[in-house]
Amino acid sequence: MVTRSGAVFGVVLVFVPTCRSDAGSRQEVEVRDPFSWPTGRAAAPRPPGLAGVEISEITVRGVLLFEEPGGAGRPRGLALLETGEGAGFVAAPGDRLLDGFLERVEVGGGVFRRFGEADREVFAAVGVAPEAAGALGSGR
Repeated sequence: MVTRSGAVFGVVLVFVPTCRSDAGSRQEVEVRDPFSWPTGRAAAPRPPGLAGVEISEITVRGVLLFEEPGGAGRPRGLALLETGEGAGFVAAPGDRLLDGFLERVEVGGGVFRRFGEADREVFAAVGVAPEAAGALGSGR
């Protein structure tokens, strides 16, 4: 200890105990490709409702076609959809699904369009799984 004009200066030593693992001082590090998706990671949860269902997972159980009051314009429609788990939805043209949307409702089924596939439509007949209907102007 050194004192100078009434002040006391000293050195304090602190000892920190270290823990040593059974593996020794070298620990094995897992090396992975930084450009690949990490394994063991859970997929993002799907949104609730119809927005969390893919087009291929639904079945059209029925369609409702009606005209606007006054009779002017095209008939409009609603599609009754069901998932494989038994959840039911009523969808109008423009309603969004996980990978696309309901474009229009026709007699006998609904026409869906997947995101990124502007030139293809998917027709889902009542009671039948959806199928690709080809390019626009396919007669549907």
